[in-house]
Amino acid sequence: MNVPDDWGMYYYSCEYCNAQCHASEGGCDCSQSLIAESDRPWLEESGYDFDGSTWSKRVRGKIRTARRDHKNSWVKKGDKYSEVIYRHISDDSGESYHTRGFRLVK
Repeated sequence: MNVPDDWGMYYYSCEYCNAQCHASEGGCDCSQSLIAESDRPWLEESGYDFDGSTWSKRVRGKIRTARRDHKNSWVKKGDKYSEVIYRHISDDSGESYHTRGFRLVK
């Protein structure tokens, strides 16, 4: 193996989860460490979740009854469905966008 003699000297404990990490690995990948190293850590206080590149938060959820068949969808007239809207914020640029999802309610 081609391992330097001082390989064992560069370990440290993550200040958030106390996991052993090596300096060559680029840091710990626990959620608190990712949030601390992000560009917008204050978003966690507002209820956003961070996946490493994007902050996401559910902003609205509602149960509805379809009044008509939805175009290009499996939702038909009379079906009950839940509509959920998420807001996503890019950690790098700060740009935001919304996504909407549907699920049948039985």
